[in-house]
Amino acid sequence: MMATTLTNEMCQSLVRAKLNSEGFKIVGVEETVPPIRMGFLGDHTFVKINVQTTTLGSAGSCEKIEIPLFVKTLPANTICRDIAQGSRFFEKEQLFYNVIAKDFDPILGLHVPYPKSYIVKSDLVVLEDMREFGYAGVRSTLGPVDRQHAEKALAAMARFHAASIIVERLSQRSLAEKYPEATFESVFTLEGKFGLWLHYGVLALTDLVPHLPEYKEKDPADVRRAQDKVRGLEELMVGFVERHGDTPSVICHGDAWISNFIFKYEDGIPSQALLVDFQMLRYAPPAYDVLMFLHKSVAFGTGRAKQMLELQHFYYDCLAEETRQAGIELEPLLPKGEFKRTCKVYSVLLSALVTLYSQTCDLPRDFIREIYADKAMYDAFILQNRSVQVKHFFETDEHFRHVNSNCAQELLSHLLED
Repeated sequence: MMATTLTNEMCQSLVRAKLNSEGFKIVGVEETVPPIRMGFLGDHTFVKINVQTTTLGSAGSCEKIEIPLFVKTLPANTICRDIAQGSRFFEKEQLFYNVIAKDFDPILGLHVPYPKSYIVKSDLVVLEDMREFGYAGVRSTLGPVDRQHAEKALAAMARFHAASIIVERLSQRSLAEKYPEATFESVFTLEGKFGLWLHYGVLALTDLVPHLPEYKEKDPADVRRAQDKVRGLEELMVGFVERHGDTPSVICHGDAWISNFIFKYEDGIPSQALLVDFQMLRYAPPAYDVLMFLHKSVAFGTGRAKQMLELQHFYYDCLAEETRQAGIELEPLLPKGEFKRTCKVYSVLLSALVTLYSQTCDLPRDFIREIYADKAMYDAFILQNRSVQVKHFFETDEHFRHVNSNCAQELLSHLLED
């Protein structure tokens, strides 16, 4: 089918950039929408531009070439679009590819841990289709992440964070000053539509507490105490990063869970990872991304705390090696003890955020499709009181119950420590 996402002018420009030549003719453009939704704040399309060169190639004839691309646009769902625009999510993606990546690319050389961009506008981003180079997402984003994938993801994250440290050292300027738009608070706010998402997420979690396995048989006074702690989450989360902003910071991805990594494989084993989707980037301590990934990725159970600590150490060692290769010792800038302290401080914030995310990200796939197709349903679930629906899926969907009960109980263990 002919493309509707990209204009003819865009296609011409893309082919020209890819081939570094004017000697071509576009003979067709195909679009494929992924069967499973790939994100909550954008629509995604795989585009293939079919080209015939008009100059003779090495074989003495014109060549037929396929140029695969990955296109992300503002959501067609108008409420979702309002959230993306009101919270400046698409602006942050634009900031990354148009400004930050251009500073990072020379530092990182050939092994940049993110796809190359071709066109970046206020409503559209065109990237390399990394499937062309053997990259793919994990088979399922619903379960825990195995150690091999986790280490490759954290190594890519460390390489990404190292670029911030190196650019700051070279420019002798804080990246918060260099990229002030990265400091805009998109997530931990009570303003706008994302503020409503946060508010009603906390309300649904408060109502869910009596239904958690650990609280079903507890004294009513203990249940009320736990609910009071949950009600205080909005105050705790809003302004948290600013209150704890005394730790060296980097440009963080901001939404570093397994869905936002793609992997290259050798004999079925992940050999390299890339980060994708930078619309929630922020200037924050590296622990922000690390804890987001670990809280969402490591399997629940008796070995969870130990594995999370091991992976924190693994990440720090990767970061130290990346900066060392650039001639910068990490320890004087971010001592390992300070990194561990920051991870402990940020654990409650990222535990809370992942718990609230789980009310949306871990919904049954059919329901996700329904709410994106129906604006009224989307509005009712995201921007209004969703307690009844959260309790419904908690009772009826095994995966939703497993993730949300474990996330909530772990969060409460943090909150009740105080």
